[in-house]
Amino acid sequence: MRKIILPFCLLALTAGSGLSAQTTSGIASPEILFKTGKEMFEERNWDGCLNQLDRFKKETDNPYAYEEAEYMIAVSAFEKNKEYAVELLKDFQKQYPTSIHQEEINFLIGAYYFLQSDYAGALEWFEPIEMDRLSLNLQAAFFQRMGVSYLKTGNLEQAYPLFQVLSAMESEYQYSARYYMAYLEYADKQYAKALSLFEELPAQGEYSETVPYYITQILFIQGKHEQALNQALDLLKKAQTADQEAELNRIAATCLYQTGSGSRALTYFKRYFELTSSPLRSAAFAGGLCAYEQGDAGLAVDALSKATTVDEMTQRAYLYLGHAYLLSADMRNARMSFERASKSDFNEKVKEEAWFNYGLTVHESSYSPFNESVVVFESFLNTFPNSAYTDKVNDCLVEVYMTTRNYESALNSINKIGRPGQKILTAKQRILFQLGTQQVANAELPAAENYFSEAIKLGNLNKEIRAQAFFWRGECAYRDARYPQAESDFRQFLNLSDNRDSEIYALGRYNLGYTCFKQHKFAPAIEWFDKYLTIPSEHGKRSYVDALNRMGDAHFYMRQFGKAEDFYTKAAGSAGGSGDYAMFQKGFMAGLQKNYAAKIAAMKQLRKSWPQSEYADDALFEEGKTYVTMAKPAEAIACFSEVTERFPNSTLARQAGLQLGLMYFNSNQSEKAIKAYKRVIDEYPGSEESRIAAEDLKAVYIEMNDIPAYAAYIGTLKGKVQFAAGEQDSLTYMAAERVLARGNVAQSKQALVNYLQSFEDGAFRLNAQTELGRIYFAGKEYPQAMQAYEAVLQYPNNKFAEEALARTAEIYFMDGESRKALESFRNLLVRAERKENKEAARIGIMRTTVALELNEEAVVATNELLENGNLSPVIRNEALYNRAKSLLALDRPEYASKDLKELSKDTRSVFGAEASFLLAEVYYKAKELDKSEKVIFSLIDSATPHQYWLARGFILLSDIYIARGDNFQAKQYLQSLQSNYTAQDDIAGMIESRFKKIGE
Repeated sequence: MRKIILPFCLLALTAGSGLSAQTTSGIASPEILFKTGKEMFEERNWDGCLNQLDRFKKETDNPYAYEEAEYMIAVSAFEKNKEYAVELLKDFQKQYPTSIHQEEINFLIGAYYFLQSDYAGALEWFEPIEMDRLSLNLQAAFFQRMGVSYLKTGNLEQAYPLFQVLSAMESEYQYSARYYMAYLEYADKQYAKALSLFEELPAQGEYSETVPYYITQILFIQGKHEQALNQALDLLKKAQTADQEAELNRIAATCLYQTGSGSRALTYFKRYFELTSSPLRSAAFAGGLCAYEQGDAGLAVDALSKATTVDEMTQRAYLYLGHAYLLSADMRNARMSFERASKSDFNEKVKEEAWFNYGLTVHESSYSPFNESVVVFESFLNTFPNSAYTDKVNDCLVEVYMTTRNYESALNSINKIGRPGQKILTAKQRILFQLGTQQVANAELPAAENYFSEAIKLGNLNKEIRAQAFFWRGECAYRDARYPQAESDFRQFLNLSDNRDSEIYALGRYNLGYTCFKQHKFAPAIEWFDKYLTIPSEHGKRSYVDALNRMGDAHFYMRQFGKAEDFYTKAAGSAGGSGDYAMFQKGFMAGLQKNYAAKIAAMKQLRKSWPQSEYADDALFEEGKTYVTMAKPAEAIACFSEVTERFPNSTLARQAGLQLGLMYFNSNQSEKAIKAYKRVIDEYPGSEESRIAAEDLKAVYIEMNDIPAYAAYIGTLKGKVQFAAGEQDSLTYMAAERVLARGNVAQSKQALVNYLQSFEDGAFRLNAQTELGRIYFAGKEYPQAMQAYEAVLQYPNNKFAEEALARTAEIYFMDGESRKALESFRNLLVRAERKENKEAARIGIMRTTVALELNEEAVVATNELLENGNLSPVIRNEALYNRAKSLLALDRPEYASKDLKELSKDTRSVFGAEASFLLAEVYYKAKELDKSEKVIFSLIDSATPHQYWLARGFILLSDIYIARGDNFQAKQYLQSLQSNYTAQDDIAGMIESRFKKIGE
């Protein structure tokens, strides 16, 4: 039960006997202060009220008057917007819980939060209020503020009844209530009711601007386009805000578009898009269609791209986006837009049209990075077997087979056809040929040869392709040292090809010449090299100089020394490389014809013109031999001495040492002879030359009559010299060799082991260890092979040491022992005399420095390797790739770019594909986004078979668009990649991270 509060008049009477108008001191009494304050409160003189009642509170001892004063002070503070007002109201509410003013105080606290736009806070105070305890003038304000609070907090159902009651009350809030009722009906899509309520509101006053605006929207929503258009155009003349102007432009544009005035509509759509960065999807869709129909492809793309989420409108938007991109000749984005529409199932007709157009854009643009070109048409026919587009799709499918670069997918598709016609088979022949060339580029020669053979079997469907298939199959056979097969295929190519002015036809003659040369068929080799040399376009090439040298070699082997010398002279005088070899052979030919002066001149010229030539030691040695022949010992000794000093690791250094010993001995310089022979024995232990030196040394000591000295010296050698084998030693090893010749690996291995066990210091132990190493290596028994080769390398200058060094380096590399491999490859490079082993050493050094991330050394190693102009294309590409990667690791992208550009010209190889991506990445990191984008598009258009790097290109393309702020395009490429890339690797994670980035 509430406590009864006495009326104020009763309070006044109760205290009346002690009242007087004024004290004798002239200070107003509490009663006067209270009375004056109350009068001011009623007159809404809030400042005066606060002043009087504050003084009253200090003077009075009347609790009832004090409570009423607290109430009036709190209300006055609220009305004056004092910061402390809400605290006064709350204090009163707590201190006087039974006051008759409780409901009003609650209302005022709620009103405080309402005025602060804290509508949830306001409702906490409004909801407990018993409305009938409020005065009538406060009830209208209560309904209004509580209704608005419900509206602002989204509680529309609670708001509407309050406005409904308020609209029936005669108050200042009556029209406000009807306005909010109309708005709520509008929000509830009850447009007829909303329109009726809006039309009841006065045309003048506070709603004169917003009501016509809503009426216009309702007319538009109801499809009354003429009325809505007139309203919108009229309101545009007096639009107050950019938002209003934007919305009115949208309505006007859409109404005009719906009534067939596309040209006028486009003007308003453009203005609408200018005024808002986030257009309504329906308006973006309609504006995009309007722009497309009016030929404005740029605006169409921009608008339609903003109409996409996940629904039927999105599907239609993507379909028309595709058409808009076609309008601006952007086939790549058209393809992706049609693809997105074809993946949606909201509308089957839209799906069918989009799928068909997707296939057409793939076909017409040759843009099929993930093998879509064939698959898209096949899947279309399976999904829509009765489509009106069927005939057109079948025609396109045949054309795809003829033009596609996604060869594996096309071949799989053709192989499904039961009875392919001639057109399909012709396409198949082309596809098989292209697959073969791809495999050649990736050094997969057996697979390549199979594809070429299949293409050849299809006959002369395409005569030139069949001819070139013979060429490339011959190339595969040649690289595998199957020279008879290579010769046959090159002859077939030259007989079949009609394009006799082409570069490949010239190479056919060159290759056939080489194939005959390798088989020692020198006469036909001369014939084909000669035919090659008559082609003017080949002059100046390295292959041209090489052919001159081979012509010289062929004539040399046929003992036609004069002709051989002529060709060597031509080769030596030609630009393009191999001049040092030609000069050496020219001198050698002169010597065979006893023209010793010419031979010496040629050898000197070689050493002068090519001081780093691999033939420099040969030239010096041959010059010494010629001086011997000419009986010029001093000159000969000078040459042989220089060989031993400058080329100590050369086989010729050992031979030169023997020559020096012999010449000193013949000229009675016994001490010098002894010194020369001992040098050969000490520096080349285990070699054949050390054995000969020891035997010749014996003759010197006999001549000096000092056999004890010889015996003493021989006693110090301890295995450095291998003397002639005993009979049992020789017979045992010969037996092992016979087993080896029969090809029985197990028996051969056992025979060699038996020999080594029987003759620990046998004369043929190095031979036996080498043969064992070969057997173990071929059988992939690498630890045993290593053991055998290391035994050979105990005498590093024997004739098997070079092979042993090459194999041990290779085994270390295969076992992942890169440090040891690097040391071995470096040793091999120093000691190797065979050209192929020097190249293998340089390749090994390159690979091991890369594996060890010794980037500076890797760059040096690849530079040295690339100086060889006769590297195979595969090794050259690997070297360029490794140099580029090392330069990138050293943060020298400007230098790496040169190699990456060269590699990216041929994306059939994995090096070329990755190089394209890396080059694009270099540009991206340098913020050269246009260049980066261009490189990626080039990679996409190349139809590389290496799809991982293609996928990485798509990821980088999305990064480029994100950097440009074009999230729509970024999303397009990511979605296309997600749909078409099926490998299970790290690409999926990259896609998700980019989607997340776009979302953020």
